[in-house]
Formats: sequence, structure tokens, C-alpha cells
Amino acid sequence: MPIILILAIFLAMAGASVAGPAEDALAAKAAYARGDFAAAVKLYRRAADQGHADAANSLAIMYFRGNGVPYDDTEAARWFLRAAELGDANAQRNIGNAYRFGQGMPKNEVLALMWFNLAIAHGNKRAAEDRDAVARDLTAAQIAEAQKLTDAWKPKR
Repeated sequence: MPIILILAIFLAMAGASVAGPAEDALAAKAAYARGDFAAAVKLYRRAADQGHADAANSLAIMYFRGNGVPYDDTEAARWFLRAAELGDANAQRNIGNAYRFGQGMPKNEVLALMWFNLAIAHGNKRAAEDRDAVARDLTAAQIAEAQKLTDAWKPKR
């Protein structure tokens, strides 16, 4: 076999294995769209493990809906939290609701309010309704505590 052909095969194989998290997330989205949930889960997880926030949020949604994996609100909350900590506004709203309703983690309305505040600050307008609903049931001290947590928050990278 000519050395050029061997080199071409090697380079093609190496290129396929070095896809980054953005490419994996895009491939996962395509797999999900065509109903190949097993491939989507694998690709989203690989991207999420490399710090791709949207992939982590999408993987969490799959666990929350039971698409391609068994329904598991604890695993969903774990991935929502990971994406939220990376700064994903949709995940911040989702983890806020997990705390609000005690889905996959202990109920904590102060943390719910903090995450809704962050989601709004990062562009998720739908979180405003959630924030207002939670805030109605909190004391002024709890709201102040949530605001303090919001102000101190920094994304993890």
C-alpha cells in the first residue's frame, strides 16, 4: 500500500476523532432531530463533559423527558446545574425550576430565585414569570439573600 494512501487514511481517522465539543453538540442536535436519541445522548454527553453548556442543558432535557435515556430528574438536575454554572441562561431557568419544585434536588426557593435572576440577566425573558411567582412566597430577608447570592455569582469554566 503506498505510503500516501496510508497517511491519508491515518489523517482521516485522526480528524474524525478530534471533533471538539461544538462539533459534537451540533452532531448531537442533528441526531436528535432525526430521532437517533442514543447517538444524541452520547454526543451531548461528550460535549458536555468538555464544558459545552448548551450540550449539558440539552442532555439534561433528554433525562427530564426520558428521550433516549430513562427519565431521571436527579440526573437532569445535575446536568442543568452544570450548564447553569457555565452561564447558560436556559439552564439557569431550568435549574431554578428544579429548585423551585424540588425536582431532582431538594426544594430551595432562595436558590430558585437566584437562578431565575441570573437567567433573566443572561437574556432568558421567560424566567421573569418564574421569578415573580417564587418571590411572592418569600420573605424580604429571603429575597435579599437570593439577591446577595446573585450578585456574588461567577460562572465556572
